[in-house]
Amino acid sequence: MRIAALYDIHGNLPALEAVLADVRRVSVDEIVVGGDVAPGPMARESLRCLLQLEIPTRFIRGNGETAILAEMRGADPGGDARPILARVVASRPAERNRRTGDEQMGALFGGSR
Repeated sequence: MRIAALYDIHGNLPALEAVLADVRRVSVDEIVVGGDVAPGPMARESLRCLLQLEIPTRFIRGNGETAILAEMRGADPGGDARPILARVVASRPAERNRRTGDEQMGALFGGSR
């Protein structure tokens, strides 16, 4: 069995698409995404790309997703996650930063929560 392990995508869709082209070329049987699809510039599109793969894919939650989910619940994401969320907030227009955690997660992953 051939398994491709993808880590630290961070919303970099062009790089993800290039890696997936290689993955398809070598005919893997399964993909493991080892976390941190988000945050990043194209996190929603990157996640959508991964969810639409024809190759069986498993996901491990990374610290980026954990921080986003903690914020969504209204919890303090913790020391290591604060810089991640600060980068996400700083990279977005001010009006997006006023959204609730549920709205932010919905916007990030393409649905309303």
